[in-house]
Amino acid sequence: MKQTQTSTRKTSSTNFGNQRILARACVLNDALYRIAMRWKMQVLYSVFRGHDSFGALKRELPSVTDHVLGRRLRELTAEGLLDKHPNGERRFVYTVTKRGRGLLDIMQRICDWEVAAPTI
Repeated sequence: MKQTQTSTRKTSSTNFGNQRILARACVLNDALYRIAMRWKMQVLYSVFRGHDSFGALKRELPSVTDHVLGRRLRELTAEGLLDKHPNGERRFVYTVTKRGRGLLDIMQRICDWEVAAPTI
């Protein structure tokens, strides 16, 4: 899947170049990069739990800025993880798609794996 943030990133940076090399080496590297973006999985999970509007998400996640929340909602929608539905004048609600629920299932298994990990 195409990255949604390429246009806002500094494409001449070493980090950007390294991320592209890793993405070419294995699609998992690109997937991990995209889902690890700050607030991304928390926004998806919060919508899943019923916080389905921008305002509800702001109340649930007061530390996230409006700019970042808006960006994450656009990314999640563009990636097919959320659907955006009109709900009155200039208001929208979000729902988790089948693809989004699949990702949340995977993330739950990763959380279960981490909880079961022995402490070092």
